[in-house]
Amino acid sequence: MALLKRRILTPYEQYLRFALASLKPCIHFGNTPCTHVNCSHTCKKNGYCIDCLNDILTNDNSITSRLREYSCENITYSYVLRYLNRYASEIYHLFEKAQFTQRQVVNIISLGCGPATELVGFESIYHKMNPTGIINFFGFDTNSIWSSCQNQLGRIYNSYNVNCTFFNQVLLPDNQFLKNTDLLILNYVVSHIHKHVNTSDKSIREKAVESFLNTIISPIFDNMPSRSILLINDTNSYNLGRNQIEKWTRSQSQKASSLITGLYPNPDKPYARFNHNNTIMQDVSLVYQKSSPYDKYQISIDSCGSAFILIKKR
Repeated sequence: MALLKRRILTPYEQYLRFALASLKPCIHFGNTPCTHVNCSHTCKKNGYCIDCLNDILTNDNSITSRLREYSCENITYSYVLRYLNRYASEIYHLFEKAQFTQRQVVNIISLGCGPATELVGFESIYHKMNPTGIINFFGFDTNSIWSSCQNQLGRIYNSYNVNCTFFNQVLLPDNQFLKNTDLLILNYVVSHIHKHVNTSDKSIREKAVESFLNTIISPIFDNMPSRSILLINDTNSYNLGRNQIEKWTRSQSQKASSLITGLYPNPDKPYARFNHNNTIMQDVSLVYQKSSPYDKYQISIDSCGSAFILIKKR
């Protein structure tokens, strides 16, 4: 009897498997508070840092929440297990009908890339449409805690015509890669900046976002080539910098040949619309099927939910 061939895992599945295998049991499980910086939780999930993720990601004005950052590797693995499906699915659907995927070589820069969930989504749809295409992905993030996830993702994609390079540094406007960039992605970056300014004063946090967009992103966008695309995909909330994104986008209108603003509607709660030209995504489903043993980490993660802006440069 011929042996059955083992099914080859997709990059998405390989990344989840890595994250789950990398979770380390917590010595504080159900006992004493964690000793990591700014963490006061008693571990309830034996290494799965759901409480810490909630501190980092939810819109909470408490000092404890604002000071929480991605400060240990277990948090990074927990992030991949919980959010990879949603964040990759959002990117997948955005490029599902785009002619962009017909390019034979695509050069992507992701600013504040973290674990690069956006690459997983883009690669899935790109190679579905263009199986022999090549992706050159350059990820920039100043927090080195993500390096374990980034290095593993690079190894996973070695066999998929994807070249991954990660930099633990700020992306500067004169960076050599910008002149050949096809796509610049800011994936859940603006809301992170807004949330983690160390003040409860909303106006100061909004000014921090405005400063980031005007002093960092504007000159970067200026140095991108004609017909390149800037994608900002983020939390659909008026309270996490989205108004500042829309204001900045209007200031760039003369540089753009096309501009798309839109969102994934959430039927369970009211959602915020942009002031003009809303594209309402019809498919909000998760692209990747939930399966054991990973589904327990994705409880209540059932659909896409972001707001996005796509700017094509003249």
